[in-house]
Amino acid sequence: MLLEKPAFPVSADSKKAGQEVGSLLEKRQWLSAPLPSFSLEYVPYWFFNFDVFHGTAKKHSSHSKNSSSLNAVSREFDAGVAELLHSGEKPSDFQPLNGEHGLKVFPSRLSAKEALELIRSKLALQEKVSKDNVVVSGLELFFVPFWIVVAPLGAGKSVELKVNAASGKILNPEAVPEREKEFSEAFSEALSDLSAPEKWAENIAAGFSSVPVLVKDLWAFFSREEDARIIMLGIIAAVIILWAIYVA
Repeated sequence: MLLEKPAFPVSADSKKAGQEVGSLLEKRQWLSAPLPSFSLEYVPYWFFNFDVFHGTAKKHSSHSKNSSSLNAVSREFDAGVAELLHSGEKPSDFQPLNGEHGLKVFPSRLSAKEALELIRSKLALQEKVSKDNVVVSGLELFFVPFWIVVAPLGAGKSVELKVNAASGKILNPEAVPEREKEFSEAFSEALSDLSAPEKWAENIAAGFSSVPVLVKDLWAFFSREEDARIIMLGIIAAVIILWAIYVA
């Protein structure tokens, strides 16, 4: 199957996209998250160059020019996608569709004439000038591939991430929340810090600022028999470490 218009190649395959997503999940402390699922989308964008003239038709006080792209589905500008034209990647007239994953192709909701009028109107409003002061050139429609990655976080929770398959960039990393550490994890880290005397002052100061939270966590912690055993062993280990440091 071929697309009706040129499309940027899938330079970042599902493996590369998975690595990017995995790195993000690890950074946000989701170390044991299950494998994500992938689907591929092709979204049409109108790419264009524009010139904006400030002032009157007889005398322009300033002139600016740039390039951008307009999502032909959402009708929103996307300067990030526009950078693909300057990345060295070239759209292909015969872009094969990837059959290994779920695939969706979005049709353009804007003709060239409609896109041109919308672009001029949006730029005029954005730059606070008349539409007559906006000149648009090089208008072309290209498809851009995106990986839609559903990443499970456990306990029935998941996040949907959008990865530009042409550049490999995750577009919405803020969708992945920072995982809060369980008490046993936090306690293990604190126990590890006890073996480093240079961190004691820092940890003591931090401890005083979090006493209310600690009390709440301890109450919930001791209500579970298994965790109670863990903390008792931790306390014993802490005493042994402090004793060994004192004797040494």
